[in-house]
Amino acid sequence: MRIAPSFIALMVFAAAACSKEQVDTDKPAAFGAAAAAEAAPIVAAEITGAKNVIVSEAPSDLAITIYRDDLALITETRKIILPEGRSKIEFEGVSDQMIAQSALLAEFGAITIERNFDYDLLAQQSLFSKSVGKNILLTRTDPEGGVTQISAKIIAADRGVLLEIDGKIEAFKCAGLPERGDFYDMPENLKAKPTLSLQVNAEKAGEQELTISYLASGFSWAADYVMTLDGKPDDKGHQTASLAGWLTLTNGTAISFENAPTAIIAGDLRRLSSTRRDTAPAPYFYASCWPQGSTKTGSQKNVADDTSVTVQRAYFAPPAAAMSMEPESLADKGVAQRSMKTEAEREDFGDYKLYRVPNLTTVAAQQTKQISFLKKEGVELEKKYAFHFFQPTDYQGSFLPASVEYHLDNDKDGKLAEPLPEGTFRIMTKMENDKAFFLGQDYEKDLAVGLPVEITAGRANDVILETRVISQSQDRNLSGASTYIREMAYDITNASPMPAHIKITLGRDSGYSYKISQETISLDKNEDIPTWEFTVPAESRKTLQFTAQYK
Repeated sequence: MRIAPSFIALMVFAAAACSKEQVDTDKPAAFGAAAAAEAAPIVAAEITGAKNVIVSEAPSDLAITIYRDDLALITETRKIILPEGRSKIEFEGVSDQMIAQSALLAEFGAITIERNFDYDLLAQQSLFSKSVGKNILLTRTDPEGGVTQISAKIIAADRGVLLEIDGKIEAFKCAGLPERGDFYDMPENLKAKPTLSLQVNAEKAGEQELTISYLASGFSWAADYVMTLDGKPDDKGHQTASLAGWLTLTNGTAISFENAPTAIIAGDLRRLSSTRRDTAPAPYFYASCWPQGSTKTGSQKNVADDTSVTVQRAYFAPPAAAMSMEPESLADKGVAQRSMKTEAEREDFGDYKLYRVPNLTTVAAQQTKQISFLKKEGVELEKKYAFHFFQPTDYQGSFLPASVEYHLDNDKDGKLAEPLPEGTFRIMTKMENDKAFFLGQDYEKDLAVGLPVEITAGRANDVILETRVISQSQDRNLSGASTYIREMAYDITNASPMPAHIKITLGRDSGYSYKISQETISLDKNEDIPTWEFTVPAESRKTLQFTAQYK
């Protein structure tokens, strides 16, 4: 596919699950459970047959910036020996989920001649598809252990594979016997690793340093918070807690990025569909025939390619060897001197927040890693038992348990005073024996300093509310609009052995404008909607009465 010349660089890359090794061309490459250990791909230079092919196996330096929306910016530096004249440069190990049109290639001492983008995956299905018309060595094992080897010609490979054997047509893996196919040669244009390829022309030979940046899918991050409560709240619900924050990074790609400077961007970026990887699934092989299923339905199981992913968890810590070195020894060993801090450092980055990991870290393939970015002690908060009403008569005739809410003080002069990236808050508490107990969790959007932080942990069945309608009336004016008048009573029962700080709101997100009168408990004048806050003593009951008028 030809790409517009406005792009600075365009690539050819292919993904695979094998490593590059020299192969004995006298023996066919093997596929199948019994022969997996014997399989080996042919090196890339042999496959292409190209002259002056320079292969860079790994970058000398790289950096990765991870965004929240399935996106990362990867910058790689490669050092190569470039011959004079035309040559092909292959960068192995780039991300297998590269967004090719985003690639930027820094200027270097050569002219890029050809800019193309295509890819093919070295997998069993693509190997069969590229080998249609060729022969393979088919090995079958009977139930008594006898082995039979037959030459078979591949005549079709659209998902399932059809073979011609002695003038007859058979389906691969449908003979009712364990079988494998051994390939005599490797088809062209299949790579053993994800590869970026450029055709260039250099005026003179010599060492060159190339820097390329590109966007890639398959990466994400989220914030995870653990809030551990200190002791018990006072009569008004005030208490303190320690708050720890972790950035949970996920690399869902097949490529590991080792010892890389890593940064995380917090914020919502606008992305067009053109800046997303093509999500069309790669072709895969399966045999739909009676040995794998039944004579009636067959089987849709993918018998060759296992696409399941096991995500590992890893927790960031500075390398022990680096921690024990003095700065002088680091310099002697050629290791860049970096901060030995264990927490990601926050920076203002335009309209976003950037968290920079203080030490080189590895973001391994198919791995989840956690990096600490927040540790605060003595964070002030209020525990409230909340009831939120859309209309005054909601929940009439039923007992409503209170929502347990924790309201954190995140004002700029408080002990927290930190922007909080979107993520999950988990509430913990410690008992006298220092055992931790999980109290609940909630999810919050990005919160700047000064915005309210309200975390709902669960329901309290010891604190309940009953709604009673004392009287109600309705007036209709000449235009047909109705005014409702409700005289209400809310009975709150606290059956717990501790005082309960109660919060009641009316009309949240309802669009109604309420006029409250004759309330037995004063309204909170600082709130935009009718709000009452008061304390119900332990093992007691309190009633709030009021009249609400609304249209």
